[in-house]
Order: sequence, then structure tokens, then C-alpha cells
Amino acid sequence: MTATNNNRPLAYTQLNDSPQLRQFGWTRKLLYLAVASVLIALLLKALTPTQVEEQAILQKNYNNTVSQFNNVTYSGDVVLIPKKLPVVETETITIETNAFINTFLTNFSLTADPAPEKGSTYPQIYSSLDYKLYILPESNTFQLVSKNPPPSGVVGEQKALATAQEIVDKLYPDAKLQPLLAHVSLGSSAGGEVVPTTSDKADIAAIPFTIQAANLPVYSGQSLNPVVVVWINSSNKLQKLQAETTYLSASAQRSYDTITYTQALRNINDDQASIASSIYLDPGQVSYDQITAGSLNSAGVEYHTDPETGEAVPYYRFSGDLTDAQNKTFQAEVITPAIQTKFSN
Repeated sequence: MTATNNNRPLAYTQLNDSPQLRQFGWTRKLLYLAVASVLIALLLKALTPTQVEEQAILQKNYNNTVSQFNNVTYSGDVVLIPKKLPVVETETITIETNAFINTFLTNFSLTADPAPEKGSTYPQIYSSLDYKLYILPESNTFQLVSKNPPPSGVVGEQKALATAQEIVDKLYPDAKLQPLLAHVSLGSSAGGEVVPTTSDKADIAAIPFTIQAANLPVYSGQSLNPVVVVWINSSNKLQKLQAETTYLSASAQRSYDTITYTQALRNINDDQASIASSIYLDPGQVSYDQITAGSLNSAGVEYHTDPETGEAVPYYRFSGDLTDAQNKTFQAEVITPAIQTKFSN
């Protein structure tokens, strides 16, 4: 009769109790534990909000001051944005001035007017039968203006968009500039000066263009200036154009979790924001040091670059009124990150 151990054959018992098999069993357990640890780490990483580096956040105002915000509220529409947005790597591209001039000369049949006298503050002017081109070298800005007043009639916004895009593509063939549809403005020139009006009375459409990332505009630093603005009249012709020689290229990088506009508002009141622009009617100077109250009524989302890193981060842009420590109220636009940052609570 074969000897047994707990009703099992001896050979089976000796095999399962061997040091080699016990070592294999522990190795397998350690392997399972390692795999489980990796899976848990990946799950925790997926559940933990990703954060952008601290240096990418703009906290200085457009005039290089810093503000402390208190009692800032928002009463506008609900702002809906994607759950994740990428940080964008940008590169600054500058078109050589003479090359840009030649593009205008070619597309609008311009010739140079007599050169301004040496030391004159007047810019160089180029003309055609219909247009004048003014070059402002201090700001690398070009202004093309029609010699004729805008014709009467109502501008067709969709046709104006198509015409403006065609003009911009000729001036910036490599830039891929797109219209900022949320910032298209319609105006009436009936009084000699263009003033905002409704679509049924507008004879001019002003259409700004800039590069975009994730279907959002990209601005350099705190600047809110587009690369080019095109004014189209009711005859679907160019009435005016203002353009810069510098623009950005952009490529999307890693995506980050976005925050709600209510969290963004809390961040403003925690001083995680900056003033991107302001308008004040009071003849006395306002102070940005202490913002004691604010009533913001509109908001959007856009990208702003960090001047040092070149990275563009998505920001909320809030518009409305701010009040300083001297109780002076002024109109302003405030930007604060729209993604999780090291400043977010």
C-alpha cells in the first residue's frame, strides 16, 4: 500500500512542499502585488486633478501692478467649458517689414507716396485709387483705409466673414488666423463715425482674427489685441484693416482638468487673477492695489501665453465693474486660470 499524508499520495505531498515550489508561490504573490500596486497608482493618477506649473500663471496686471481682490461677484450667464483643456506651446513669428509691405502692394495695387521729411513724425504712406496704407514702425502696425465713405445699406455678416477671411489669408498665408466670432462687432457710420448698432441697421462689420487652440483664441501675455481686424462694408468690400507683423503659432500639449467659473470667481477673490484691461471715466487716477468690490457680468474662455515659457494656458476672462480703495468704479476685464493650478483651492 502506498504511504499517504492527509489522504494524498506521498509523491504529490513532497512535490507541493518542496522549497522550489514554495519560492515560486511567493514570487507569484509578489508579482500579483506589484501589478495591483501599478493599477492602483494609475487609478489614483487618473482621479487626481493634473496641475500646471506655477510659473505659467499670470498674476501681474497689464500695467505691471498687482491687485488684491475682495467682494467680487458675477451675475452673467453660465459659462460652459470642456472638462479638460490642453496647455499650448507657442512660438512668436514676426514677418519682416519690407516683405509685409510688398504683400500689401501686391494685393491692393499700392505705390509709395513721397517719403516724409527726415525726422518727421508722419508715417510712410502708400496709396492706390481706393486705399491708403499707413505704416506705424514704433508698434509694427499697418493700417489700410478706404478713401471712400462706406456705402449705405446693411452688411451681410456671413458674406463679410468670408471676404475678411480671404483678405487675411493673403496677408498671412502661413499663420492660419481665424475669426473671433464672439467678438465680431456691427456698427453704423450714419453719423460719420462708426457706432455700435443692431444687425438690421449695421453697414460695417468689424471682424478680429487671431490663432486658435482647442477652438479658443490665443493671446500674447495679458494682451487682448487680435493680430488683425478687418472692417467690411455693406457692399462686401474692405473699408479698413489694421494688422500687426507679429503673430503666434501654437501646438497643443498635455491636457489638464478645467475648473468651473464659480471656482474661478473664488480664485479671483483669493488674488489668483490679474487685470487685463480697464476703462475709467473719472478724471482722477484709479488704484489697482486694493479692489474692494466688483460686479462682473460677462465671461468667456481664451488662452494667454506666459512671456517667459511661451506656454499658453486657458483663462476665464470676466468683464464688468471694479471699485478701488478710494471708492472709484471703473470698467475692467479680469483674467484667471480656467484649469487646476497650484493656486487653486
